[in-house]
Amino acid sequence: MSSNGAIMHQPRFLYGGQSLAAEYDGSGNMLRRYVPGPGTDEPVVWYEGSGTTTRHWLQADEMGSITGYSDGSAASGASYGYGPFGEPNVWTGSRFRYTGQIMIPEA
Repeated sequence: MSSNGAIMHQPRFLYGGQSLAAEYDGSGNMLRRYVPGPGTDEPVVWYEGSGTTTRHWLQADEMGSITGYSDGSAASGASYGYGPFGEPNVWTGSRFRYTGQIMIPEA
C-alpha cells in the first residue's frame, strides 16, 4: 500500500528459462517484451508496449553493462553511467544495466 492507503500494483515478470521475456502491469497488460542475446545477461532489444513497432536496441560496453539504447531509426534514447559499485546514475529507461543484470527499483 502507498502512504495514502491506495494499493500499489507492482509489475509482473515472465521469464523464458533464465532470461526476462516480458513485463506486465498489475492488470495483466503487456508493458515490454525483451529479446535476449546468445549469452547469459546479454540483452539485445526491448519492445515498448504489446506490439513490435517501438523497438529499443541496447548498447553494452566491454563488461556487458548497458550504456545506452537507440530506437529503430538509430536515434539515441539514453546514456547510462555507473558509480564505483555499479549503482546507476538514473533509475529510468532500460531494466538492464550493470553487467547486463536486471534492475528492479520497485523492489
